[in-house]
Amino acid sequence: IILSSSQPNQITWSPAFSKNLPSALRQEDGLISLNKAFAIAKQKTESETAATGLNKKQVPVMKSAWKGAELVLGAPPVERVANLPASLNSFLSAEGAYLKASKLIAEGKTDEALDQYKLAIAADPKYADALADCGAAYTMKDDWKSAADMYKRAIAINSSDGLFHLNYARILDKLGEKDSSLEELNMAYRINPKDMSVLIALSNQSLAAGKADAAVRYLEEAVDLYPSRADSRERLSYALMKSGDVGHAVAQAKEAVHLDPKSASAQTLLGSLLMVQGYVGPAVDAYKEAAKLSPNDLDVIWLLSRSMEKN
Repeated sequence: IILSSSQPNQITWSPAFSKNLPSALRQEDGLISLNKAFAIAKQKTESETAATGLNKKQVPVMKSAWKGAELVLGAPPVERVANLPASLNSFLSAEGAYLKASKLIAEGKTDEALDQYKLAIAADPKYADALADCGAAYTMKDDWKSAADMYKRAIAINSSDGLFHLNYARILDKLGEKDSSLEELNMAYRINPKDMSVLIALSNQSLAAGKADAAVRYLEEAVDLYPSRADSRERLSYALMKSGDVGHAVAQAKEAVHLDPKSASAQTLLGSLLMVQGYVGPAVDAYKEAAKLSPNDLDVIWLLSRSMEKN
């Protein structure tokens, strides 16, 4: 089922549909069918946006291949339901504690959140998300050993979640277990080779190990997947420089500056690469731009002064 706040030839000008759909879904004690709720939200959105004039009317669209009984997203409160299976009661108990923990994390109450995560895990020891999020909470307290234990248990239950492997790899790296960390990163890469975070983590590990060519390969994949991201171009430029390919490094640094002219780090990297190539005047210009963008960065000011002296 796909819901859209406007037709393909319209622009979504207002949050009307985003407001009206949840409001409609709360009707009939939350047990309204999706078709009926959508019809209500559609009618209200059309009338509200048409009233604004200026050709800003929005007509929401629902496309569906749903087969079977009317779909209801709500559920009656657990108190109204008799004879629930023990397994479902256990899940509801775990889910309640998990949601409380998530709210406490958002409020910055890590210790209280950990207590709730532990309750969720006690109610349902195979609740992989609760185990993983508990591990994430331990990282906020720099308790890397407890975090590693949580992620290890989560992966044993759900080994196909790439994010579990990625976060476990970061924790293992903190614990100094470099080989195991790399194994987890490679597993995350096999599960989802298009994950930008995984590609960057693998490139960082490769650079740290002195394998600039491998870092370049991962970052080239990142640039192919996300060509409009300046940060990936900047990282690729640095890796190319480390691999000795200064010419291509300059090209990527220029593209990073083009994509994000307000990036002081991209301007600084471009300046440094131009200095390596002997283009001192253009390097001075790049450093000047970096200094304007980041006037309190002493490294940039020092590099600018050195380039001006050489010029």
